[in-house]
Amino acid sequence: MIPKPSCESARLEALYRYEILDTAPDHAFDDLARLATYICHTPIAVISFVDAERQWFKSAVGLDHKEIPRETAFCSHTISGTDFFIVGKADEDERFKDHPWVIGPPAVRFYTGVPLISPDGYTIGSLAVMDVAPRTLTQEQREGLRTIANQIMAQLELRQTPQLDNQHELDRRKELVTEQKKAEEIIRESEHKFRSIFEQAPVGIATIDSLTGRFKSVNASYCKIIGYTDEEMLGRTFLDITHPDDLQVDLDQMKRLLDGEIATFELDKRLFRKNGDAIWVHLTCVPLWQRPSDPRAHLAIVQDISEHKLAEERARHFQSELEQLVESRTSDLQHTHRLLQSVIDSSPDWIFVKDREHRFVLVNKAFAASQKLIPADMAGWLDSDFWPHELCEGNPAKGIRGFHTDDRRAFAGDLIHNPYDPASLHDGTLRIFDTYKGPWRDPNGQIAGVLCYARDVTEQRRAEEIIQRMNSELTTQVDERTAELARANRLLEIDNANCKLAEEALQSSQELLRQALQASNTGLWGWNTETNEVSFSREWKRQLGYEEAEIVDVFESWETRLHPDDHAQALEYVRAYLAKPVGDYQQEFRLRHKDGTYRWIEAHASFAAESDGRQVRLLGSHTDITERHRAEEERSKQKLLISLMLSTGPGCIKRVAADGTLLHMNPAGLAMIEACREEEAIGLLVFDLVLPEHRTAFINMHQDVINGHARTLQFEIQGLQGGRRWMETYAVPFRNPSTNEIEQLAVTHDITERKQAEQALKQSEERYRALYDGAPTMYFTLAVDGTVFSVNRFGAEQLGYRADELVGQSVLGVFHEEDKEAVSTSLSECLATPEITRHWEFRKVRKDGSMMWVREVARVGQSSTGETVVLVTCEDVTERMRTEQALTFFRTLLDHIDDSIEIIDPQTGQFLDGNKGAASNIGYTRDEFLTLTVPDIDPLVTGPVFAGLMEQLRDTPNPMILDSLHRRKDGTTFPVEVSAQLIHLDKDYLVAVVRDSTERKRMEEALRSSEERFRLVTEATQDVLWDWDLSANTRWWSPNAQDKFGCDLNGVPDNKAWVSRLHPDDLDRIFAQVQDTLTSKLHMFSGEYRFRLADGSYGHFYDRAYIMRDGSGKPTRMIGAMIDITGVKQAYASLQEAYRRLQSMANELQTVESNERRRLSRELHDEVGQLLTALKFDLESVRRKSLGKKKLTTTQVAERLTRALETTDLLFTRLRQIVRTLRPQVLEELGLKAALESLAADVQARTSLSCSVVIEGDDRQPGLSPTRETALYRIAQELLTNVIRHAQAKTASISLTLGPDHWILTVEDDGIGFDPTALPLTGGVGLRGIRERVEILGGRIDLTSQRGQGTLVAVWIPVVADPPLQTARKLTRVPSARPRRAKARS
Repeated sequence: MIPKPSCESARLEALYRYEILDTAPDHAFDDLARLATYICHTPIAVISFVDAERQWFKSAVGLDHKEIPRETAFCSHTISGTDFFIVGKADEDERFKDHPWVIGPPAVRFYTGVPLISPDGYTIGSLAVMDVAPRTLTQEQREGLRTIANQIMAQLELRQTPQLDNQHELDRRKELVTEQKKAEEIIRESEHKFRSIFEQAPVGIATIDSLTGRFKSVNASYCKIIGYTDEEMLGRTFLDITHPDDLQVDLDQMKRLLDGEIATFELDKRLFRKNGDAIWVHLTCVPLWQRPSDPRAHLAIVQDISEHKLAEERARHFQSELEQLVESRTSDLQHTHRLLQSVIDSSPDWIFVKDREHRFVLVNKAFAASQKLIPADMAGWLDSDFWPHELCEGNPAKGIRGFHTDDRRAFAGDLIHNPYDPASLHDGTLRIFDTYKGPWRDPNGQIAGVLCYARDVTEQRRAEEIIQRMNSELTTQVDERTAELARANRLLEIDNANCKLAEEALQSSQELLRQALQASNTGLWGWNTETNEVSFSREWKRQLGYEEAEIVDVFESWETRLHPDDHAQALEYVRAYLAKPVGDYQQEFRLRHKDGTYRWIEAHASFAAESDGRQVRLLGSHTDITERHRAEEERSKQKLLISLMLSTGPGCIKRVAADGTLLHMNPAGLAMIEACREEEAIGLLVFDLVLPEHRTAFINMHQDVINGHARTLQFEIQGLQGGRRWMETYAVPFRNPSTNEIEQLAVTHDITERKQAEQALKQSEERYRALYDGAPTMYFTLAVDGTVFSVNRFGAEQLGYRADELVGQSVLGVFHEEDKEAVSTSLSECLATPEITRHWEFRKVRKDGSMMWVREVARVGQSSTGETVVLVTCEDVTERMRTEQALTFFRTLLDHIDDSIEIIDPQTGQFLDGNKGAASNIGYTRDEFLTLTVPDIDPLVTGPVFAGLMEQLRDTPNPMILDSLHRRKDGTTFPVEVSAQLIHLDKDYLVAVVRDSTERKRMEEALRSSEERFRLVTEATQDVLWDWDLSANTRWWSPNAQDKFGCDLNGVPDNKAWVSRLHPDDLDRIFAQVQDTLTSKLHMFSGEYRFRLADGSYGHFYDRAYIMRDGSGKPTRMIGAMIDITGVKQAYASLQEAYRRLQSMANELQTVESNERRRLSRELHDEVGQLLTALKFDLESVRRKSLGKKKLTTTQVAERLTRALETTDLLFTRLRQIVRTLRPQVLEELGLKAALESLAADVQARTSLSCSVVIEGDDRQPGLSPTRETALYRIAQELLTNVIRHAQAKTASISLTLGPDHWILTVEDDGIGFDPTALPLTGGVGLRGIRERVEILGGRIDLTSQRGQGTLVAVWIPVVADPPLQTARKLTRVPSARPRRAKARS
């Protein structure tokens, strides 16, 4: 609950006095509210007044409310103080975070209110500005708000039309005039600011005739951009300087503008500078006409964007270079990849790479063909997709180790050899492979999978097994046969019977031998070299595809089947062996198979000795070694290919010993290290070739390789001739079979060009990024859904973000809530028409909540990945929007100000244009006004006079101020103040600002009169005036200070002169009182103290001062007057003594009054009573005798009546004598006016009080009874007594107004005053008797007083006495004509 001010009832009374609540809208207040928004740059400003239960808006800019409950009003806090009330962040303030205006529209975040304070010190309302973003106000803006608040109160006071009846009111009116001039100065400053916008704008601005295209005016920035002077530009059209390729677009847009199709337009175009160079500019055209049917000129705003265009071109060039580099690098990589793929595809063995999930990454053709696939089909598949679980995970019971067991060891970095690695083909056939596996590393050296090489050794394993089994069986059989033959030979002689058994055993052995030879694929043959008899075994013939009967056992059967390439060599070997049969016969040759193919045969033979020792029979065997030859041929091809790669490949292949010595290097490697032949390099320490900055890493890599790990490294070397190259090596450990030592086997590639390309690419990217980030333009790249794909650093910083805070977020998040829907629609339209470049202007909200206007240019493009994106160039146009708003506001403001602003032809005096007031102030319509000339409305300015004024204006660049007269349409004239200046655009124009000076003249006259009175009063007064500058600590004293105090106080620059002359007993008290007042928020100081006079004595002074404070409430100045009350003090002492005497006299008077009453009673009883008795007796006698039987004669009646009349005369005479004793003689003899003047003279003679009397009306008019005169006299007498006793006044005045119905007596003093509300209910000093007198006469009394501003007592008494008022005897409030004081009524 917001507490209400302690003086709430008085505050409301002050508010109601202005009668402002629920009044109609007023342009004057609306202008002030708009001026507040312009000064503070806020969207909302209100002028409001706080009633008992509501806040009512007199004027509101940016709000639609008329009133709101007081309990929810921000301004309820403002009126609780006397200074600014500021809320910087309403949504974080506990008092306001749940306020409807904070959580809902208009979303207030900032509030500043300045209280509207009435002259009597009551806060009746506030002037407030609000914004939707947190912010602060500058000191100048605060001062501007305070000035507007003072102007608002001035408007309220002027509507009260107070009478300038005293010096205080004159001073107040003077302050109002000062405040009004301040407001006018603010308006003039805004006018100047508008002109400065044009002249000092950082962008080029020109006004152009919309029909001819000719330049009418250009600012300095426009001239600087285009290279011409303003004089040269005024002779050209925009067509003269527009590039021909851009002219038609410009003209088309201009036509649309003239046709009213568009309100403004913007485009990028090229202009020709004076030197012929073409520059790119961004053009914005804004019409300056009111109606499209009457186009006069338009505003052209240009901004040089040549650097921006150049940056875009460079960016495109950099992008092209980047794409070329990427394309080149991609081509190199593709070439290397194809070469590698060709190498591995040419191998009949399986080569493949698996990742850690056992997925195939790369396979060669042989491996893919084993599964009836191509390599691309196997990529991404698991090995378990092709082979059963047993082969993948292993089966120890069957001797199967499993693929994954070896894979896991390779993942750990080991090199694995598995000579028995079974795997199945696509048809399920199980094959045996000799497999090598090792780790496969990524470019960072991390193990990413396993590299595998597998050779099919199924046939070899089978052959080896068969041969091994046959050899074992043959050996056993031979041993057995030898033993049997030995036994048979020994038993031959013993038992011939056993011969047959031996022959059967031999036949059985021969059969076994035949079977063994057949199983081992070995054929036997025999040749008798003497008889040329030849025998071929059945297996020999079967090897060539023949049955036994299909080949004749002759030498030619062998010779004719020899391969032509082997024929001569084979026969030559036979001849040579026969000629010299040393050792075994052994040779290889090819024999033709029955199917026409040739089979490789390995022949072994030896001579069998005859019984006579001769060697004529050659016995031999044939073994088909075709498969072995094929394998050897494949190995030879691979060796040849590897040899070719080693000798001709682009990479360096080397072997390095454990100590770093180079053991071998291929020619490509020798070229890399700049060695001419291998001898120059072998034996070098490879570490010495590596540059020092890379040497440690290389040594560490080498050591890791020697320790059994494969490694990859990039490093830089220096060749033997001094050349430097970047190298990339892949090194593995290699055990030399000759020495059994671990060596480094490495393949190294020269990556110098790649490094240079990378460096160039990096530099290009850095240049592009620097250009992109450093460009003073905001760049955004948006995805089709509005997500921010990229933003440059400048763009992010302009919004208060980092780039990473915006990337990935919706771009709608940075737009104003009210613009988001329109932004979304614009993006959709842009995407729907990618061939059109779009432009739009919207509001964006920075991270701190502040708002900015942006102009964006958007077009659809593609990212580097081919995605559709929206490329947006964004420009901050907040200042331009403010400028446009200022232009609109300025024009509106001109139409609403009271002054007339006139545009005049200096040649003819014809009015060309003007604001609304130019016509309405003289009673014409706008159309009528434009037909007039200056002499038509100014009787003092004739044609020659006007021509002379123009000559004077051409000689001075400054405005001319002159006083003149203007004639209204109805013929009346009024004084004006004219400010006239010639300006040159397309031609000369006279601009005149005309102000009605009637009020100024009157106020100047009143001010001169007031200042004259003030000067006379200052010279005549005995008061000492002083002015204390608190900032500089200097005090000024009025001239009479030296006479009064006997020294020149102005000679002492600081406050010491005043302090040093204070009475010691008053020093601490007064000094503390001054300090307390300064540290408080009070604006008034008053105190009484003793001060040393010229004669050394101390006089009594009453010091009153006004304290001036700055915007923060800090005191800056005190202006006051020291009032010498020494005489008053002395008079008061005398009065006290006189009062004591009067008290004594009063006591005596009571005795006298008592005696007088007794005397009057005695006289009334003795004299008047006797006369009345005699009168009654005579009249009764006449009545009785006239009615009785014995009647009096006429003579007797006459005598008795005559006696009665004489008695009556005596009675009246005596009563007059008695009454005369109760009424002052001067009142009786000369009337009330003379009596009051006598009273005033008596008071002035007895005291130092200056007393005056003013009487309006005739005090001798009928109906003025002596009783009322006496009562008024006694009341005036009593009031003057109170003034003398209590007011400490210097002057007092008595005013008596004698109206037809009421008499009004007022007594006013300039004393210290008091608070009427503090009086006890029974009344103040002397009031009881006065009140009783007034009530008896049927009148009322009004008391007005305020501390430091004197007291006014007014008494109303009806001419015809009304019955006494039956009111409670207490003081109550009544209306008063003096608004500056609190009031009380009794």
